[in-house]
Amino acid sequence: MKSRSKMATLTAATCLLTVALTASPVLAEVSAERDNQGNFIRMVYHTNASDKNPRIWSVRRSERVNMVALNPDGDALMDSWPFHVENSHDGNRPYVVWSRFNGNDYDLVWSRWVDGGWAEVQWVEGVMQTGVEQDANLASHPDNGRPHLVWWSDEGGIGRVYLSIFLQSRWMARFLVSDMETDSRYPVVDFREDNRIRVTYDTVDGPVTRIIVFNSPQTITDDIDPMTHLKRELQNSENGF
Repeated sequence: MKSRSKMATLTAATCLLTVALTASPVLAEVSAERDNQGNFIRMVYHTNASDKNPRIWSVRRSERVNMVALNPDGDALMDSWPFHVENSHDGNRPYVVWSRFNGNDYDLVWSRWVDGGWAEVQWVEGVMQTGVEQDANLASHPDNGRPHLVWWSDEGGIGRVYLSIFLQSRWMARFLVSDMETDSRYPVVDFREDNRIRVTYDTVDGPVTRIIVFNSPQTITDDIDPMTHLKRELQNSENGF
């Protein structure tokens, strides 16, 4: 089987930690804390892992009615580590993406907080991909809070970096950010001062930054997919990995 990700080589902490984080990768179970009316309060991570008995999702703890675990069966499903971002324009509701074994390799799945609980976990892409999809990274657009997702896919030993943008209830078709023939891995997405999308990733020749710009449309919905209106601009290329 192909390598899952660079993150999989890290050794998790052996103590129990509870932290509240925004837009950060964690070796942890993902839970949401809610108030008595079911409103989202914050994300909470419970880390409890060891070399002999690693646990990412299924942390044992006392049940609390105001804590809602996202994916308690994730360890049994061989799910990878999650990454989440909160939409500051929608009550800081979180969106979470991670890799899940599909019977052959790994594809991306996602969920978000809706109506006092987690939405059903779904595949980011409706069709099984041929590569190993891994190392999801998210950022929320500063103007509208729309989640932007990047990841890299191991496709026959060559890494390729992709971008997707959340529409209304689903994710945009993948958009290739890196060059097809250049091994590209470990992307990070953020936004420039002019709010254009910026994706930085590693190649053997050095880090590369690409700016992704919209030609159109101004409005994005499930029926108006902007994938065909995107273009790439090379910003820089520096040291190798």
